[in-house]
Amino acid sequence: MRGYVLGSGAGAPTPERALSGYWLELDDGSRILLDCGSGTLTRMAGLGLPIADLDIILITHLHPDHVGELITLFHALRMPTVQRDKPLRVYGPQGIEEFFAQVVWGVAKPPGRFAVSVQTAPEVWEVGRATLISAPTRHSASLPSLGYRVQVGQRALVYSGDADWSEGLLALCAQADLAILDCSSLTSEKIPGHLSAQECGRLAAQAQVKALLLSHFYAQPMDDDASARACQSEFDGVVWQAEDGLAFEIGAERAICARGGK
Repeated sequence: MRGYVLGSGAGAPTPERALSGYWLELDDGSRILLDCGSGTLTRMAGLGLPIADLDIILITHLHPDHVGELITLFHALRMPTVQRDKPLRVYGPQGIEEFFAQVVWGVAKPPGRFAVSVQTAPEVWEVGRATLISAPTRHSASLPSLGYRVQVGQRALVYSGDADWSEGLLALCAQADLAILDCSSLTSEKIPGHLSAQECGRLAAQAQVKALLLSHFYAQPMDDDASARACQSEFDGVVWQAEDGLAFEIGAERAICARGGK
């Protein structure tokens, strides 16, 4: 598995950070988009990742900074320059079907050249040689939210989306090779519904995660390495701080991250 951070920001985009979005490629060629916040498509274009190649979109929850560019994505997929005929599958939390019917299809017409299916994510399903797992997370009292695990053989990536500490998230992360976690604050500035940096480290240690990619950073003054240092006070594994364009890969031996993209 390999992929890119498309958006590592939260709430409001900054010049350095678009809003939540991650590109994941499986070894069988399947391509997955995890969330679709504002700026996602621009980052994809800059990295040479064609929207026509997408097979699956996984949405964690319906807050605007995670779904704000879905309308633009489906409008773009209607353009005559986009050559595509394979189906596109969208999965999300409860309410995803109504959101598409009322919001996305209320503005962008469904593509006519290929099928789009939209459904609540199952607990477990198969995509080629991969097993996808969804689990409820604790984020908002008014909106359901999910985290996702993508498992290929013995290798696993977990994406928390926006999530506070929960036993469900702990189980989802168990022995993952790489966990992309919501790291919205330092411990002293804890935001309800989100993990602090120290909690990210504690969760990773208890779940025996091998490596962490901290993301979902708000536009607030913070020492560049402060979140990693706070995380490492609880976790002695590898920790990276997400940046837009950062490439990551889960290989046979370990997960690696590299700046610079393609």
